[in-house]
Amino acid sequence: MTKGRSFAGVQTTAVSTSIATNLVAGDPYLSIALPGRMYAPVYRALGYSTLNLSRGIEEGGTLVSPLVPWNAGGAFVISALGLGIGQGNVENLLYIPLAIACWLSPMIGIAYAQLGLFSPKASDEERLRWQETGEAIADLDIVVPINEEEAPRPAVG
Repeated sequence: MTKGRSFAGVQTTAVSTSIATNLVAGDPYLSIALPGRMYAPVYRALGYSTLNLSRGIEEGGTLVSPLVPWNAGGAFVISALGLGIGQGNVENLLYIPLAIACWLSPMIGIAYAQLGLFSPKASDEERLRWQETGEAIADLDIVVPINEEEAPRPAVG
């Protein structure tokens, strides 16, 4: 989170994390649940509505799922279309470049975040609900070292 101090950075990271989880986990539900739980406190700390997070993980999680053949979403599309990819029939994966909405949606969402379009701030009601329910809010002043150069050095006596 040290790299994502702005809304655009956090939104881009949330979409990318959903895509990466889709590629690694093979389950679209994990690509929605994990980034959702992980980034919600950061959105609250930045003062942005968590609706933005919901949109980001939808774009990176749900819509990218059919593009990953080993993912449950990709397996469903392959079987629903009657495409067999066993025995070297990889030409049946040609549906992937043609799934334009699945590719385009995450790109448009990231562009919106970079341009600050369609990215609502949290309303007063939403902030009040966060306080009433005790929702976690990240402390953005905490900086965790990413590499050894940024790590604190022990004092030499």
